[in-house]
Order: sequence, then structure tokens, then C-alpha cells
Amino acid sequence: MFWFKKPNLDTFLSYLNIICRYGGIGQYEVEMDGRNCTILLHHGLGLNVSKYLGYFFTEAIKAIVGAAAKSETGRNSLVLRFQKP
Repeated sequence: MFWFKKPNLDTFLSYLNIICRYGGIGQYEVEMDGRNCTILLHHGLGLNVSKYLGYFFTEAIKAIVGAAAKSETGRNSLVLRFQKP
């Protein structure tokens, strides 16, 4: 994250784009409705990876964006919901 200099929602989404595109984690979609933000991550790595990514991204959103995210995990998917500060 040090490449981006300033931690905020835009830099977090840029980071997510880089790790999905070049790290091969999966594909993601972002939906924003006012202050509400939803991130859907689709991958083929199984339930344990979904749980790990849920914890990882929940903590990353807390540290970088400053928002409390809630995660829902599926076999090959992850949904993160939070409100922009």
C-alpha cells in the first residue's frame, strides 16, 4: 500500500484491482449507493480461502478506509459491505 501514499477508499480499491488482476485472486465488482459500499469477490479457491479473505479485507478496510466492514463468505465468493466514513 505504500505505493499509493495516502490510505483511503480509492487507494484500497486500486490495491484490490492490482491483487485481483496480477495476483490471480479472482474477479471483483464494486457497487456504491450513497455512503454504502458493497464489494463482491468471485474466485475458485474454496471456502477456507473465502474465510481468510473475509478476515483480511475486513481488517484492511478498518485500517485503510476507517470503516467497519461486514463480510459474507460462500464457497467461491466473498461479499463485503460497509459505509464510507
